[in-house]
Amino acid sequence: MSNLRMEKKVLSKEAIDLSGCEKNQDGDYLLKEFIDGKDYCDLKNFSWIWSIGEHLETGKIFASTSNKFYQNPLYKCLFLR
Repeated sequence: MSNLRMEKKVLSKEAIDLSGCEKNQDGDYLLKEFIDGKDYCDLKNFSWIWSIGEHLETGKIFASTSNKFYQNPLYKCLFLR
């Protein structure tokens, strides 16, 4: 099984593959940086990232396959698909 569109976007650097990133206990990806204007995915699991948020207290940036960082008072939403 594969997602050809996702693979193409990663190869052309339109999308960033997070499959190698560390995850927290909730399964969210811990990002080292956020690059605006890119799409995000987990190529290994064929999942698109739906929201990315920066924690207001710690400054850590997390990505999720849900929209959990949109309108979340603990996070600044950096990306919403």
